[in-house]
Amino acid sequence: MYVLVLLFMSVLAIVILLVTEIMRIHTIAAHVETEMSRAINIAVETAIDDTWRIDMGKDLGSETANVMDITVAKSDFNSYLYKSIGLTKTSSYPETYTLYSGGKPLYRIELAINATSVPPYFEASGTVYIRSLFTFIAKEAQVPFRIRSRNKRI
Repeated sequence: MYVLVLLFMSVLAIVILLVTEIMRIHTIAAHVETEMSRAINIAVETAIDDTWRIDMGKDLGSETANVMDITVAKSDFNSYLYKSIGLTKTSSYPETYTLYSGGKPLYRIELAINATSVPPYFEASGTVYIRSLFTFIAKEAQVPFRIRSRNKRI
């Protein structure tokens, strides 16, 4: 009887730990996607040229009405990653950023950026590598993501 109770408690503890780890990984991945989306939208918002709004003679239906400065967008995006999220760039190819917590890497992001100036478009795709708490099972979890800019002024 005691053996069955002990076995049940052990299995229950393992299930709780695994569910907790899965929720931790999901929470970190959702946080990364939210912050990347925010960074992309802020970068696009600040990099779009609004001078055409002043010039009322410009054809508002033309495709050149919205123009984004890609250099400014990438700079603002990287600035958000460094300053607001606290990521550290650890590699240039592929672009890799790491978030450290307590001196240990919490997660690492490999990024590929695609941007066009006309029409304004910014996309970041890549993989988030989240360090597992149970390294004997898996060293890290890999979560792919692809985030596109959503705010286009008309």
